[in-house]
Amino acid sequence: MTALVASLIIALGICDIWLTTKVLDHPSGTGKEANPIMKWLMDYSPISWEWVKLCVHIIVATAVFTYPALFTAGVVFCVIYVLICLWNLKVLKGM
Repeated sequence: MTALVASLIIALGICDIWLTTKVLDHPSGTGKEANPIMKWLMDYSPISWEWVKLCVHIIVATAVFTYPALFTAGVVFCVIYVLICLWNLKVLKGM
């Protein structure tokens, strides 16, 4: 089960990156990053925000896979990112 949750963490990270890119690159020009920490990383990180976000997901997935005691935290992380992806879809649909 931990492998499944770890894989889901990576998949949700990729989904979030793709949806965030779609929102930010929307022709209406109204898309913006709502998370202030991510916004700061987008503005000031020397590497692309997509890589930063993907690295966070890889680190969390690796921790969940390596330490089964973190399984519940991994499930909570997945639930949060499902909600984030659904929010991004809602924003994209409303543009």
